Amino acid sequence: MAELDRMTITLEVTIRLARQEDLAHLETWQGFDSAEHRKALRYYLTAQRIGSGALLVAEAGGVPVGQLFLWYRRLETSLADGVETISITAMRVHPEFRRRGIATRLAQVAEGLARDLGYRWVTIGTDVDNDAAHRLYRSWGYEEFVRNTYEWDGRHYPQICLRKRLDHGAGGPEPLGDPGPV
Repeated sequence: MAELDRMTITLEVTIRLARQEDLAHLETWQGFDSAEHRKALRYYLTAQRIGSGALLVAEAGGVPVGQLFLWYRRLETSLADGVETISITAMRVHPEFRRRGIATRLAQVAEGLARDLGYRWVTIGTDVDNDAAHRLYRSWGYEEFVRNTYEWDGRHYPQICLRKRLDHGAGGPEPLGDPGPV
């Protein structure tokens, strides 16, 4: 059947700290609905409760459509040492809401939190074969500084780790760029 009509709508998105009830939505995203992902989400929420990280959620229409976890300290201290360097991980946007600036806004909020907490560097990693994410992070001002592997569900994956120095000057933070309405 031919397309009869098309319209554009503006979507209001709120970035906030995750709540327990968000897990019911985040755990059902196709591709992220495994037992290992559910375990990770619960771990992130627990880490947030005890003050060792922040699980951010992008919410639209009362439903989480994006997420990001901000590690304050990691075992691999070059990624997050709890003093000068903080790490973004588990950044995901639901497929129906991608390419609308939600990931950019999540990262902006995470960088703002890091800056407010006194961190000087933010790191982020991506799988070696995820060229789109690598290009996106570089467009935000991140630069590659190391390649290593991470373990997920008993398997090891090569990754590219990037970092960005946070501006603490009187002029305020450097924005990642305005993605327009989200």
